[in-house]
Amino acid sequence: MAGKPILALTYRNVLEEIIKETGTGWSVHPQETGAIAELLGKIVNDRGFYGAIKPDREKVEKYSIKAQVEKLSRLIEKRA
Repeated sequence: MAGKPILALTYRNVLEEIIKETGTGWSVHPQETGAIAELLGKIVNDRGFYGAIKPDREKVEKYSIKAQVEKLSRLIEKRA
């Protein structure tokens, strides 16, 4: 929601899936230092690469604090 692309050092987890689904940035395996350096180089030196990130606002909203609190509230009410 800050409008800045995400660079996540993560591998095969929910965060990576959310970043891909929402189009909000990139994820790189945290132990692949060459891949991290290459990606950082592209981000810094290639404005087109950095500018190509086009988040899907509707999908991003699904993960907002407000949406998550509402979802939790519905679950709690359902169990009560």
